Amino acid sequence: MPPRVAVASPRRYGSGPGSSTASAGGRRNGGGSSSDPRRFLFQAIPYLLIIAGIANYGLYVIHKVAQDEASMSMLADSLHFGQPLDGTFRRGSTNDSRPRRRAQEPPIDHEPKDSINRRKASQSFNTCDFRSYPSHRYYEVPKALDEQPSFLSEAKYIRGEKPIILNPPHREESGEMTTPTKVCLDATEWEGVASDRYPFSDGQNPSIVSLSVKQKAEGWAIRFFAANVLVPLCQTYGASKVEDMFIGVMVVGNALCGWRMDDNDLREHHFSDLKEAQDRRTIVTILDEDLETLNQMTLMLEHDAPWGTKRNKGEAIPDKSGKEGAFKRSVQYFDDPRFFFHRGHLYVLYRNGPKFGYENQVQNIVHLEKTVDDQGKPLLKAFVKASETFVVCCGRNIAFVSENGDPRDDYPTLKALTWVDPVTVVDVDPKGEDKQPTKKEKSNIHGTNGYMLPLHATNEYLGIAHFHRPEDRKESEYALHGHHYTHAFFTIAKEGKGSDYKLKRLSNEFLFRAMSPKLLGENPPQIDAETIQFSSGLDLNGSDVDGKLLISYGINDCEGGAFFVDMKVVQEMLLEVSAGQEVNDLMAAVAPKK
Repeated sequence: MPPRVAVASPRRYGSGPGSSTASAGGRRNGGGSSSDPRRFLFQAIPYLLIIAGIANYGLYVIHKVAQDEASMSMLADSLHFGQPLDGTFRRGSTNDSRPRRRAQEPPIDHEPKDSINRRKASQSFNTCDFRSYPSHRYYEVPKALDEQPSFLSEAKYIRGEKPIILNPPHREESGEMTTPTKVCLDATEWEGVASDRYPFSDGQNPSIVSLSVKQKAEGWAIRFFAANVLVPLCQTYGASKVEDMFIGVMVVGNALCGWRMDDNDLREHHFSDLKEAQDRRTIVTILDEDLETLNQMTLMLEHDAPWGTKRNKGEAIPDKSGKEGAFKRSVQYFDDPRFFFHRGHLYVLYRNGPKFGYENQVQNIVHLEKTVDDQGKPLLKAFVKASETFVVCCGRNIAFVSENGDPRDDYPTLKALTWVDPVTVVDVDPKGEDKQPTKKEKSNIHGTNGYMLPLHATNEYLGIAHFHRPEDRKESEYALHGHHYTHAFFTIAKEGKGSDYKLKRLSNEFLFRAMSPKLLGENPPQIDAETIQFSSGLDLNGSDVDGKLLISYGINDCEGGAFFVDMKVVQEMLLEVSAGQEVNDLMAAVAPKK
């Protein structure tokens, strides 16, 4: 008989430090034979406890996630992928088949057929229509460059190419892009709105992402499985509906809708005659597959810990109900909010100068809660917890990269793109202190969206950046701060394991078509763009090869829109840059036409 290999095993109950291990024959001093059932039982106890713990955790997750059968469908999808249930995800699934969908779903609270957009459309004045503005709020794209103001005609552009309209009508007609939809809010919750006027603000700079738990990579891989968001939505709308829906965030507050408009202008364009916002808050929206708003809720802060880095950060505040573990929630102004995904969770990044300083970017996990109102009707609430706050310094337009490091590691690491030119990416520790990026010489291109989209087919991350001209952001007839914005797609990638991120591809500059009823009502319709366009959201719906890119953007610091672009179009626009090149190396004046 071949000799047995000795395997370290847990000590028997009652054995002390002086107990000696038996020979390779499998005996212990004073013990029985290797087939002694008592010995087998004692050796098995630790493993049985581990198995019991795993089973108990699994039952807890199923209880937590599957509070109704609609949520069970989502849970079954995740199990079908073989993905972990703790909010983490792996680089790709080894199973290439799509998940099986149940033929029937249980009753839900209501079907997502109604929307704020449709309710407003039935009124005599539809505030869900895009606005029209006076002439000084438009870029005047049709003008020749030498007829434009000097800050445009003398400026440098990427590859010396004049900016184009990304989404002209013929590209919408061809199906390459969809017509922009206005991100519609019902402002009557916080403002008295006249029946023939728009509210003071329709919300600024929306950030919209897909609620789909899947993203096409090597097979279908889980990118988002946060029970704290999906369960309330599945209970409300049904799992199969949620898979095709979207969630957005935007602020309402000190907008610039009526910038340099007199009373006659305000009346002509149906703008509010209020001189300042009646309230400031951050709104989370739930949108259907057509980007119409099904639900809106004010994003609240749960005071379960001190919040802020300043002296007035306060302490945890228990809820007045006295319920154990319950904390007060309050309305806060989460400025410039944007969504991103990390470890399967949905995060919001924002700024709050009084609490955290004006150079810091602040991040929190987003939570949704299903409850009922005073009439017993279903109600969704959105909040973040003070205890889950972390800070990254420094900058206004940071974008996050949720990357997988070692393939054996289930936990994606979080990095922050703090500047586009030169590409500057720093490590982020959500549970630790913020990292100070190395200071480098910077150009005039700025990051915008809060989330760098993984392009699995090419191992790149996609972002959208912007310029505003002139760079100084001084007050002018056009705006209080920056104006005449243009955008560009870009990708970053690593050249090898352990290397730094580098600029990989870069598009030329573009603008979004103005959806002004006044411009579109002309014969022929006038193609132009607003002077302020700010793309604050970017997400991928489907494959990074033949799926759809969702772009959400702000207009004139007043309203927001969103539309889809075929990824094939985006891939064609992205042009390779030479090794070591940065954006500044590609800036050039537009050559005069011969």
